[in-house]
Amino acid sequence: MWLVLRCDFDCTASATGGTSGYHYTWQPLIPITVFYDDQGPASSGHCSAYVDNVVRVTVASGAETASTDIRFPCS
Repeated sequence: MWLVLRCDFDCTASATGGTSGYHYTWQPLIPITVFYDDQGPASSGHCSAYVDNVVRVTVASGAETASTDIRFPCS
């Protein structure tokens, strides 16, 4: 029998500079992270409990893009 524990999380991002009309995209990296909504400046989801999780947020503005990885404990 396997028991998988999951926790809920919320993430927010904000951008400045560039051209207005930012487009945000969230991407799970490691381990198993699921987003309920992967578009917009705020997102939420669930992740594997008691491990470090990593997600990436990418912001596009006109022809420019920027991204960063966010590491957080899921507990």
